[in-house]
Amino acid sequence: MTYHTRILDELVRLMRNEKLSREAETASGDVNVRTFYRDMATIGEILADHGLSLAQNGDTYALAGTPSDPEVLALAHLVLGSGAFTPEEAQRLVAAVLSLAHGRGQARLRKQLAAATAAYLPRQPLTPLLDLIVQLSAAAAARQAVTFTYRSTRSLERVDRDRIHTGKPATVFVDHDHFYVALFEHATTHGTPDRYRLYRLDRIQKLAAPRVNRSLTPPGYDLAAHRRQSYKLSASTHATVTLTYRGYPETLLDAFPTAKQQGKYPDPDHGWSFTVPDVAEDGVKLWALGQGPLVTITAPQRLADAVRKAALATAALYTKEAQS
Repeated sequence: MTYHTRILDELVRLMRNEKLSREAETASGDVNVRTFYRDMATIGEILADHGLSLAQNGDTYALAGTPSDPEVLALAHLVLGSGAFTPEEAQRLVAAVLSLAHGRGQARLRKQLAAATAAYLPRQPLTPLLDLIVQLSAAAAARQAVTFTYRSTRSLERVDRDRIHTGKPATVFVDHDHFYVALFEHATTHGTPDRYRLYRLDRIQKLAAPRVNRSLTPPGYDLAAHRRQSYKLSASTHATVTLTYRGYPETLLDAFPTAKQQGKYPDPDHGWSFTVPDVAEDGVKLWALGQGPLVTITAPQRLADAVRKAALATAALYTKEAQS
């Protein structure tokens, strides 16, 4: 193999995300140690001319920025565990992620992913998302308005409740295993301010040419503040909530990561005391009802009353009279 052919072969293998080690490259005897290091220096200069570089780990070289096999495996599991994509999209995404792995390791990683791939369960209804993600992200970056038809949660099989929305997207993000777009649009009720509203991408029926609306001047969207609110129904009234929890504290912290534990140890008769700052009351209400007797809301009183009223109404549905 000539010098230029060898350099080209090594460069192509590096671009395929393969790793080149001194031990492997000199094993055949065609390349000695000195030649190997000289080749790596030459390839490093070639890559530098294009804004790229080599990463060295001992006597092994790889294209800088190449993810490790564990990183590739973790990314593939995130795609398969989300259930957010159609089966075809999930298959394409996993293939794209696996292509980042070292050439000889792709088959091994694909085998390790076999069970997760076979068990992939997409969320219903099946809505292709990849094009929507690209289009809405591009509109957000360019600060352009968009118009789309949205399937309301109140839609019935024979009742058309789809709505057309026009606004300026700020960002696309993932929350609770769903993709959302934060859209700034005019208020639908007279006297209320323009504001951001969140829309799930899997409920967007059709993305159309935008209805021009130059009067919209959206402020920046605080995604970090949304994440700190931590639970669904963030559009409802917000408050600092105090409660007593009798289950595992980790379960509560999974739902409310910003919750603060009051006291190091639980009250043996009542449980753990927590304060949850700036949280949506409707979200806490749904969560508390799902936890049943494990949780008691102590403040605000209006929230405690709302939970009690809903719990009593639920219990009434299970009386003998109601079931007869």
